[in-house]
Amino acid sequence: AYTVWVTGGTHLAWQGPMVLLGILVLAATAVFCQRHGWKRLLRDPITWLGALLLLLMLVQWLNAGRNLLYDFAETRWYYGTPPIPWLPSAVNSSAAAEMLRWFFPAWCGLLACRTCICHGRDARKLLRMLAINAGVLALLSAGQHVIATLWGLGELPRYSYFVTSFGYANHAAAFFVLMLFLAVGFLFREVGYSGGKHWTRRTTWLTASVVTLVFGALSAMSVTGIVMTGIAALMAAVYAIFGGGAQVTSLERLNRSVVAVAVIVVAVWGASQFGSGAIQKELELGRPDAKGAARAGRWIEHGGFSSRDLPRQLSAKLLSDHLWFGTGGWGFRHMAATYLPEERWPEMQGGGSANVHNDGLQFLTEFGLIGGGLMTAILVVLVMPLIRMARGIHERPLLLFGCLGLLTTVLHSWIDLPFRAPAILYSWLFVLALLPAAHRGSGDR
Repeated sequence: AYTVWVTGGTHLAWQGPMVLLGILVLAATAVFCQRHGWKRLLRDPITWLGALLLLLMLVQWLNAGRNLLYDFAETRWYYGTPPIPWLPSAVNSSAAAEMLRWFFPAWCGLLACRTCICHGRDARKLLRMLAINAGVLALLSAGQHVIATLWGLGELPRYSYFVTSFGYANHAAAFFVLMLFLAVGFLFREVGYSGGKHWTRRTTWLTASVVTLVFGALSAMSVTGIVMTGIAALMAAVYAIFGGGAQVTSLERLNRSVVAVAVIVVAVWGASQFGSGAIQKELELGRPDAKGAARAGRWIEHGGFSSRDLPRQLSAKLLSDHLWFGTGGWGFRHMAATYLPEERWPEMQGGGSANVHNDGLQFLTEFGLIGGGLMTAILVVLVMPLIRMARGIHERPLLLFGCLGLLTTVLHSWIDLPFRAPAILYSWLFVLALLPAAHRGSGDR
């Protein structure tokens, strides 16, 4: 929850407490193991895979320091060798240290989720807290946008909407959409738990969270976020009408349909009215009039879809030269331009040029095949329990919508950088780790 409220954990000034919180979580896990035994922790592959990944990052940090040099014979800039050439390295220690500040707390949190959460009730409680916490942040985000646009008070940055605590609109959109899917899954589960016989206090909280998360995702003014919010609303409507299996009573299905229609109505109304039509202005790029066509042409020429190809090509070249251990944290940002002639440097000087806009490729470039292999192995360990639970998923809305939210974030990461925000990285990993546990003893609320 901490990273969600402090610029998504992306600013250096707020990353120190992330490490301290990770240490506290790790200490609490150790205390739990001291009382209940160490077998579960020591037999967990995440313990050792995560430790090896952190060891790689630690060596990169300790062996950081590659000076920028100029080759007069070939008239090009390049980075020299690290202090110990055959060990993993990074361009500078501060960039490498940031990766440790990102991934150490993630490892500590995963160990706590997999070791200390033994009952489905506890896992569901933690997941509900994530959704409600995000709903509160989304409410503030919507309020911020209304104040700055609808009432003309305050101001938003010129080039990007600053969405509550997130400094990058697409980070806010990705986070709110992930939590929206989770909250929708909980809401369907809660409405269906009693067969539609009564409306609980928990249902009220979850409904409020869903509504505010819709507004939060829309307030990001991100085209991707707007589209993903619409997809979430559509999936909720489809599930309300057709999901749940034969055991769903008519009254329960009616309750679900009412909830889904309410969410869609709020989303449509928000899209048409929210922020004095700001969302329509954001989407008017696709209009076929002359003004829109000219704007679209400029966007494509100066930073549209084609601009994402160059970072990926450069990232592939960096990976081929640093195949096993990668360039180190933020290596792409420092080294990409050295693979271009000087006359093409302006192409890498726009907004977002520090990233590849494909998280998988960027992490692979930074940590090489060794680090990328360890990350992949961790994901396989986390995903396998969900695969084993896939049968009958349409009858378990929390599992279904939780998985849809996870998948949506992964798809988003192929064209942008949601996992470069610790708040999203942690939330995504913890949802992935807790979803299987949340269905242990699922009859217990």
